[in-house]
Amino acid sequence: MTDSIVSSCGTWDVTWPYPQAIFGKYYTWAFAAVATAAACTTGVPAANNSLMLFEMYCDTSDVWHSDYGFDLGAHAYIDQVDILDFGPFYAVSAFGYNGNSPVITCALRLPDIAVGASAFTAIETSQVPDFISGCNFNGQAVIGGIKSTNALWEDRGLGSVCWSKIGSFDFRPGVVAGYMDMGWGEYGEGIVYKVRKLGNFVAVFGDGGIAGLIPTSKPVTTFGYKNLPGAGVRSGNHVAGDEHVQGFIDSNYDFWLMDARLQSQKLGYREWFKDLLEYTHITNDYRTLMSYVPSKKRFYISNGNDCYVLNEHGLYKCNQRVTSAGDYRGKLLCGFFSDNADYEWRLETNELDFKQRGLKTLQNVEVAGRYVKTSGAMSTRVKYKNNDLSSTWNALGWIPLNPKGIAYPIVSGSEFRVGVKGTDYREADLSLDEITMRVKLIDKTNIRGLYNANKTVS
Repeated sequence: MTDSIVSSCGTWDVTWPYPQAIFGKYYTWAFAAVATAAACTTGVPAANNSLMLFEMYCDTSDVWHSDYGFDLGAHAYIDQVDILDFGPFYAVSAFGYNGNSPVITCALRLPDIAVGASAFTAIETSQVPDFISGCNFNGQAVIGGIKSTNALWEDRGLGSVCWSKIGSFDFRPGVVAGYMDMGWGEYGEGIVYKVRKLGNFVAVFGDGGIAGLIPTSKPVTTFGYKNLPGAGVRSGNHVAGDEHVQGFIDSNYDFWLMDARLQSQKLGYREWFKDLLEYTHITNDYRTLMSYVPSKKRFYISNGNDCYVLNEHGLYKCNQRVTSAGDYRGKLLCGFFSDNADYEWRLETNELDFKQRGLKTLQNVEVAGRYVKTSGAMSTRVKYKNNDLSSTWNALGWIPLNPKGIAYPIVSGSEFRVGVKGTDYREADLSLDEITMRVKLIDKTNIRGLYNANKTVS
């Protein structure tokens, strides 16, 4: 979002993992941390180190305004937040741990009150259990990650889901309202991290698996259950999407796409997301967050140190560390981010063995294309390895390309990765057409018949 935010409270400079934004049907919400209550306007009921919910809007002068909504409690005990969106009426949930004890804070937004703390009320525990995540399924609320002392749900757990009466936020079991344990949530075990409407179904993401809820009206109105591919997720922060597609990083660090038919496609990228998710900090502040921009068909995945962007063409790294991004009123890309001032552009090939597993020497790299930038220059780097059983790559330093776009790394290995970079992508005229590599085969053990030992590959 822009730097111009009119607010009665909150810290709007990005200190990972906040602020975060969620873009809804009616409201745009922001979750911002409050260091001290004294920083808030008189009358705003905030506490030190709280996470605050705000309702945001942007005026015609491109200035954002934040109306105070609700104090969700100490942000140190909050790992993820969620909104169950019914337009002017919505429910908010914050979930985390205090030690080993789960902490869930829920509240309801009253649609007939303009703004402020009085517009929120605690959930009616006789009708609604506390929940981690939820969605609006065609006017029916579906929630997951249940925690309640009410006898109606006391045998349910964090691995359960509940659904309400149609058109009512009432989850008391009856002819329509009901509940179900997920396949990984038996005997009160397991956690449901995220519940999302996906096409004509509900997708449920948990620590032990992924499931689809299939609506049915005969012989009674209820939901069926279907196990879906994927090894589960480590957090609700690792799931993002809309009603047409959901992307998620499973517990094996693989990225998946799920479409509106509940069909999943494994994209992988484990090597990159494993490093991202395993990046730790002494205060656990560097959690990985994921968001989706429907108009761009683009996922942002960041841990506050690195940020990756996944679109229809593939995965790339960017210099903006994005806590959250989305479409404001369907047309304006907005979000919260910090800039790491890394403006180099870089690309790297996948593993190359040139269809021969034997040892070979990469003699030169030739880059065909155009890079016009004041004080701009291109370089190449080669990674190589000789041991198929090792995941470790050796790397040469970056070698500047000569005026003809050629460099001579002269390095031997069985596999290579070739990288190219430029000093600055901003306002640059950049077009890469082809990378040509010339290799000389050293190990000819498996060669039978005639073979060109000096090979050129593009």
